[in-house]
Amino acid sequence: EEPDVIRRRSGKPLSVLQVQHSPAVSLLFSKASASFGEDITLECLNDPEQLMDMLCRHAQQPDKGYDLVVLDLSLPKIGGLALLKNIK
Repeated sequence: EEPDVIRRRSGKPLSVLQVQHSPAVSLLFSKASASFGEDITLECLNDPEQLMDMLCRHAQQPDKGYDLVVLDLSLPKIGGLALLKNIK
């Protein structure tokens, strides 16, 4: 039986973006989310600048956004807290 919390009300898979600079943590998160099968689509980024570019593109296309963004607050270059301020 599928957990109700995973499936969105629209019946589409939950769209998750993970922004993480540690390959080990990214792999662990990917394996954990894979246990939910096709109910989650996971995209991983390791560069905060890629995230900002992607969010700018998605702002012009709201239907292309994510349901959940998992953000590493200790990212190099642009810290996670600075990214949150820019997103806000």
